[in-house]
Amino acid sequence: MYLVTQLINLAIMIWKSLFSAVSILAHMLSAFAAPTLDSQLTSQSPGKYVFAHFMVGIVKDYQLSDWKEDMIAAQSIGIDAFALNCASIDSYTPTQLALAYEAAEQVNFKVFISFDFAYWTNGDTAKITEYMKQYAGHPAQMQYKGAAVVSTFVGDSFNWDAVRQGTPHPIYALPNLQDPAEATTGPAKSADGAFSWLAWPTDGGNSIIPGPMTTVWDDKFVHFLAGKTYMAPVSPWFSTHFNVKNWVFVCENLPTLRWEQMLSLQPDLIEIISWNDYGESHYIGPYSAHHSDDGSSQWAADMPHDGWRNLFKPYISAYKSGAKTPTVEADEVVYWYRPTPKGVVCTGDTLSAPMGAHMLSDSIFVATMLTSPATLTVQSGNNAPVSIDVPAGIVTSSVAMGIGGQSFKVIRNGQTILSDQGGLAVKSSCVYYNFNVYVGSIGGVNGVGNSIGAYDPEPDSFQVNTQREVTEIPSQLGPRTPCLMPATPEPQGLRGSAYDTLDTNAGARTMAFTHTAIPMANSIASIEKFGRDNPTRPRHIVLRYLEELFVPFLHLLVLDTTVENATKTDDGQWKLTLRRRNVQHGTSNAPRDYWWEEQFDALVVASGHFTVPSLPNIEGLVETSVEFPDKFEHAKSWRSSDSYVNKRVVIVGGGISAADLVEDLHQIVKGPLYVSRRGNVGFLEDAWRLPNVVDKSIISRISPAAGGTVEFQDGTSINFDKIIFATGYKLSYPFLPFEAVTPQNRLDGFYQHIFRIGDPSLAIIGQVRAAISFRIYEYQAVAVSRFLAGRSQDLPNRTAQDEWVERRLQYKGPTELFHEIMPDFVEYYGWLREFAGCAEGKPTEYLLPEFEENWVQSDIEILLAKKQHWVALRDKNRVLDYEQLAKTGVNSSISR
Repeated sequence: MYLVTQLINLAIMIWKSLFSAVSILAHMLSAFAAPTLDSQLTSQSPGKYVFAHFMVGIVKDYQLSDWKEDMIAAQSIGIDAFALNCASIDSYTPTQLALAYEAAEQVNFKVFISFDFAYWTNGDTAKITEYMKQYAGHPAQMQYKGAAVVSTFVGDSFNWDAVRQGTPHPIYALPNLQDPAEATTGPAKSADGAFSWLAWPTDGGNSIIPGPMTTVWDDKFVHFLAGKTYMAPVSPWFSTHFNVKNWVFVCENLPTLRWEQMLSLQPDLIEIISWNDYGESHYIGPYSAHHSDDGSSQWAADMPHDGWRNLFKPYISAYKSGAKTPTVEADEVVYWYRPTPKGVVCTGDTLSAPMGAHMLSDSIFVATMLTSPATLTVQSGNNAPVSIDVPAGIVTSSVAMGIGGQSFKVIRNGQTILSDQGGLAVKSSCVYYNFNVYVGSIGGVNGVGNSIGAYDPEPDSFQVNTQREVTEIPSQLGPRTPCLMPATPEPQGLRGSAYDTLDTNAGARTMAFTHTAIPMANSIASIEKFGRDNPTRPRHIVLRYLEELFVPFLHLLVLDTTVENATKTDDGQWKLTLRRRNVQHGTSNAPRDYWWEEQFDALVVASGHFTVPSLPNIEGLVETSVEFPDKFEHAKSWRSSDSYVNKRVVIVGGGISAADLVEDLHQIVKGPLYVSRRGNVGFLEDAWRLPNVVDKSIISRISPAAGGTVEFQDGTSINFDKIIFATGYKLSYPFLPFEAVTPQNRLDGFYQHIFRIGDPSLAIIGQVRAAISFRIYEYQAVAVSRFLAGRSQDLPNRTAQDEWVERRLQYKGPTELFHEIMPDFVEYYGWLREFAGCAEGKPTEYLLPEFEENWVQSDIEILLAKKQHWVALRDKNRVLDYEQLAKTGVNSSISR
């Protein structure tokens, strides 16, 4: 059978390679439900609102863009407003409140102030009144029943009458009462309702009880409020480990149990605790790099909770509509678990384990969100896999925690619909106690989970030797004898390169295929840099675009399968040896690898060329990386700048990836940011001139001396904490029956970079460079599919093909530049168009368009915009330097 029908599927797999020059592995495309950008408030019954508690005290360095990013993320799951917890002692409170209100107005979000009475006092009535006078009538102020909402943390004894009298605009006071009985006596009677902070199993205050969570406190509040407004709390977790605050509540099933209680109780309002309180571990917002660290990074850094937003969204929608159960629109799994069992003794901690830790279970918790019944299989560490039949809807299950990696799979009607590894391995040792949880998600529709959309939260580890080992084929495998073999670990190199905040670096107009445009959408970060309606697209928008193109071919697609070997049989067929790892066969058997063979008339390879990192041959690199593996990283494994804060950093490379890294890191590293590069790429020069960047020569040696030392060819040396190599990738086709790649990283023996000379039943798509992607992949795919279908022009004879290779070598040389199409776009696109011709019997249908010169400008417009952005950053720094000089009176007579 021909692979013609599979050609488009394979071609799409290499279209992944354009996400800012990184590869996105085909197995990540198993999440076919496309993410959405829901920036509108969820439809709701009158008066039903959901808020999220936001700690202003830790965002003193927030910019307008930071506020907007948080608000848009909150909007996307149906949150209506932030309750802005602010303290009287923070000098930046006025600035950040102003930014919050401005940002909210710009994105059609709402906010209100929550005065934290751990710092405010009853004597601050005048100050509180001034804040309410300033913001009560603001367009972004949350209004409820025609009045401006205001709340507190504690503050039970504050009298709101004076504030109400001093504020021209009506106010609606919902203070936090520690005892609901206070609603009937004293100053609390002046309020319009009350907010409860008792969102975890407790006998009151911070007392810890085994649980489970009940609505006993909600019932008391409703009773004592006697018809006044009750704002109920919802919180997924609570764990803290400060010197004076060291406990954990029993809240392991709370992310769903509490919402089920809310759907039954239907309180007037709901406030989620919290959006960003990392110190108490109940945040559902992203772990922002711009917040100040009060010590909570010890347990919150690298512990994302984003998946809980996926889980909360259908519950919020159900609450607002008055439904008793949430509606699931797409299959998804959300999981959470601690990094260690509760009994592990941490070796470097001066504090004991948190109070209440002994009440917890050592379990992995999984919430399935299913459109119809299925089977969930969880393997925790070395424990045997556990399979659970789960119904449609949202159900939380748990399995015993095991040491090691975690894996999750959902099977329906014999087909695996969701599958992924957990983002964190459970360990049997620790330095500091951490009873926070790692939250991950698989599948879904809104793109906020950390396993959605071609994003591996745990990247490949650093390896100097990236050569793939030769696969040993099982001896018992034959054409009609598939076999199950012991499961093998995931090989190095399969993890994708995309990071969560990735934007494209090619213009969307020509990045799209000629028949379908990429939808318009920009990330907040790109808007801040390049303005609205700019040509970039966030990675999840491009992923959704590709997924929707996949839909007609889903029945032909096989995922989670590797080609281990491809050989030519005596009768001219291509025999593929295939492996699917960790197949669960039977409920009592350990997962095993399933091997089988299939034969085809033709083979199309479309695996891209951004998979295997290329590293320079530097003296001492191997030895030093073995001794200090955490100090080295390739750009493929970049996920965020968090691990580079206040570190001595060297970037190796001179291309666009290196330039993007310089932009991300130049303001946060310790001391200068060193960049070691070989040549010059003209339009990137402004990146190397950013503030705090030192342009260095090539590295001559790396040694483990003094914890890590780099020696440059100019004779200088520095100590380093991190080196990141933005040095490109090596071609790799290890499954082919011949050596397809030369030592100079060139694909050898392929006509027009596509057809194997002497055997055109083997074709490679996507090998070209500087060719305007994705569009060039479309042209190549159409040409190959029509050739294999016998509908294209004939290929020239072998002599002519060999002569083309020789001319190309003389023109471009023997390196990877052999495959560079620039500047010969017209010629190459023209050849593909002419060779492919028209669809059979349809002379006017899907004739590839002629190349247009303006495609080049569209392709590079983001690169040109980046250049302007770097210039602006550099000029801004010069202005700031000048202003500082003026303030200090230094060199006041600067010559011009």
